[in-house]
Amino acid sequence: MKISSLALLFLSCLACAQGQARGGKFSGGQVLFNSGGFSAYTGEIVVNPPAAYSLGGTTKNGNTTTDTTYPSGNPATVFRCTDVNMTPGKTTVPGYNAGEGGSGAADLVSPDDYALRLEGSSGYYFITLFNPNTLVCGDPTTGNVITQDKNIASPGSSSSVEAFGGGTFGQGTPGIYTVGGQTTRSTSATQITQYTINTHGGATSTWGQFTWAPIADAINALPINSAAWTASTSYAYGATVTYAMTSGQLVTYPTPPSTITPNVGDLVQPASGCSPTTAFKAITVTGPTSGSTPNWNSVCSGTQIGSITDGGVVWKGIGGPAVFVYQNTGTAGTSGSSTPSFVPASNHPTLLTTATDSGGIVWTNICPAVSPTWQSWGGSGLNSLVPSEALSTCTYGVHQSQNITGIAVSGGTATISWAGTSFLKAGPATISGASVSACNGSVTLLTANANTATFSAGSCTASTGGLAAGDVFTTNGDQGSGIFAVEWDGNLNVYHTFNTATLIQTDNLCSTGPAGGGVSCTGGSFSSTAHGPLTGTACTAFIHNVKSRYGQYVIVAKQGTLGPATCANGSYVWRAQQTPFAASSQVSELPFQPNHWDDMRNNFFAVTVAGYPANVSGYGSFAVKEPLGTLPFAFPPPTVWANFPCSTSSAPYTSIPPCQEQTYVDSHLSCAYNPGMTDTWPCMGTMYNLLTLDIKPFMAWQGEEIGVSTTPVIPYSSFPVAAPIGNTVYRFGHTSNWNTSGTFSAQFAISEVAPSGNFIFFTTDNQGTFGSITGSSPTVCSGACTNGQLAVAAVPASPSCVGGPVWEPNHNYVVGNIVIPITAGNAGSGGTLDIFQVVSVGSSGGVSGATQPSGFVSASFTTPTPTQVTENAGVNQVVWQDIYTAPGANGGSLCRNEVLGMKLPH
Repeated sequence: MKISSLALLFLSCLACAQGQARGGKFSGGQVLFNSGGFSAYTGEIVVNPPAAYSLGGTTKNGNTTTDTTYPSGNPATVFRCTDVNMTPGKTTVPGYNAGEGGSGAADLVSPDDYALRLEGSSGYYFITLFNPNTLVCGDPTTGNVITQDKNIASPGSSSSVEAFGGGTFGQGTPGIYTVGGQTTRSTSATQITQYTINTHGGATSTWGQFTWAPIADAINALPINSAAWTASTSYAYGATVTYAMTSGQLVTYPTPPSTITPNVGDLVQPASGCSPTTAFKAITVTGPTSGSTPNWNSVCSGTQIGSITDGGVVWKGIGGPAVFVYQNTGTAGTSGSSTPSFVPASNHPTLLTTATDSGGIVWTNICPAVSPTWQSWGGSGLNSLVPSEALSTCTYGVHQSQNITGIAVSGGTATISWAGTSFLKAGPATISGASVSACNGSVTLLTANANTATFSAGSCTASTGGLAAGDVFTTNGDQGSGIFAVEWDGNLNVYHTFNTATLIQTDNLCSTGPAGGGVSCTGGSFSSTAHGPLTGTACTAFIHNVKSRYGQYVIVAKQGTLGPATCANGSYVWRAQQTPFAASSQVSELPFQPNHWDDMRNNFFAVTVAGYPANVSGYGSFAVKEPLGTLPFAFPPPTVWANFPCSTSSAPYTSIPPCQEQTYVDSHLSCAYNPGMTDTWPCMGTMYNLLTLDIKPFMAWQGEEIGVSTTPVIPYSSFPVAAPIGNTVYRFGHTSNWNTSGTFSAQFAISEVAPSGNFIFFTTDNQGTFGSITGSSPTVCSGACTNGQLAVAAVPASPSCVGGPVWEPNHNYVVGNIVIPITAGNAGSGGTLDIFQVVSVGSSGGVSGATQPSGFVSASFTTPTPTQVTENAGVNQVVWQDIYTAPGANGGSLCRNEVLGMKLPH
């Protein structure tokens, strides 16, 4: 997903290594790191990728290989980690991903290299053993990921995988894996669980055995269990209370049933049908209800309550009864004798609406009192004792009448303007329950201020998908709706909570300290202290995610603003543990937001940051390292990948890269390799061709696993510098990735880096050699085609999946060739691009034009008359047929992705 430096929607990325300095050997004989650096190729010429790695088809063949395309240096050893046979009981897993939900920066490899976490494309999180000496993933006996029979306390079935959840390894003791939310062992949305895994000690039959225990619970940090408001009660600043809406404030279905026409945002709370009681909000109203009582029970199970349509009304559950939490954002005081007007006259308990009490108390709505419906894991923290996460309880969201004054659609963006105070939710943007559906691709918020929002939406038509005056922005308890960032400090047993809507930090301390345990504070009780308002920022916003490997600094990425807030471009930097509390520095904002980033022990690292001289005596600059402990933040920040020889001419950049490389490449790098936590070691991972997503590069680093040195550091004030400064880019090998998968992590070959600095694991389809996501090869249609069938016999022959390289200009094509278009915006959402096949060529052969056919963008699969696009009409014309449009029912033939590894050359 491409995000400009002004974007308010950020991708997730994590942090750098933690724990003690590492060296020497473990019992398995594995050297943890070599302080001498790497011996890979470091030149800047374009290096084309090799043929697909010979590592097997649907199953791995045990081979290892090397990428010998580089002219010098030692190549990495490439091996295959995953295949279809590793997850018993889950044979439908369509592929495996490295990385953390599209981020390359999480700590997903055990510090001893003997275990790593994988993500299944079906949403499961597995842990597999890995032998760093033999380069084989899987249990040494079965070859499987860790299964439930490895649970020491209560062994389960060897045919059932252990769902470890989306957590992280720490960087201290090997095998410690910490996770928030649901796993095989926990059904709680708030519990923090810690696994201790035997990665390779003792007999091989015991490898993978684990114990587990809950160590904390974010319920202790959230205000959802606050007591109800009471009269004549002393309330401190930041105190929280709950208020249950009355029957007069709720919509009631008539008895006997008859039709009603509620307003968008109205709430109904059925007396029966859901247990526990659940309220539903009207999210779309196009007419009256049906006149009969809906079957509420059909959609009220689980935490993310579903929607139900009743005539012209769509109701969506909020995850619990119509009880809302309010925080005192006024002053400490004593409540009055009568209940404040917690709910406005509209009966819409909108986020941040206020009610005035006596004694200077102002109660501000901070979402329903429901269990979290969305959670984003931030990291395990130093020594796996300072985990962080973000959570959302904002299932009612924002329903506010907007006076939309203008809608303009041009090319790939849609701009919406309105009058009055505004609340936004973005990514994808939902407006009155419907996306900007006339746009091709999902909708991403690019920029926003008090009265306008601009969205990137692939290719938009002149239509606006029914948008009109009176439509409203809503939030529905998913990513981009939360306002609570939480960090638990297990050293003190204190929960820190940052409310991004009220800019208040609340500390909940267990009176018995660590001895009381983080789950329930055994033998004591939690006491709450609110600090604020935080003055280091004036920005109120929803949360996209949080990331913190060490816990000292928690990076809270914003997603959309709340009201007419004044926001910088970058994420919040939250110093949760800072003592004494300092309102001016507890939270601050980075003055810039790069595409993708990682946090080191004391620095913020990012690649492709604009704002530096594009050409200083023939040299360019590329990456930055912002000190997190120094305020105000430097802007532009110091650069660490600087003054490499670069070209100001046009592509291709055969011998040296362009000076404006930010336009052509993007990356998901990790700084997990950080011996001694000195922040001076290379950050590593995938760099890809941002401009076209083509496997064929036109400049250095595209489609490669690389390492970027992070020292020396040059402050911006030192520019221009007319000579190289000694930075190095290590080029370990190519990703061999076609980018045709339907998952974000596979499209962009997301990687994960071992803290030892010995390995990179990455996601790839290996040029379509791993088969399809269901194991069925595509067939040639006979008569009317179905979505995902080949139009003609493929060239090369007998493909195992529907996929291919990116379309290329001035290229010779023959009947049967398969390509995907150059449409980075369409792929950026993680969606699958349409796929095209050559069905005929001109009398003198097929040659593509200088620019991609415009028809690729608007085409879609149709039957029985197929959609065809002709380019370069005449004797060299090429006629393309659309053979796949997502999400096709026959999409099982799409290319499968697996996880490969590289053993890095030291």
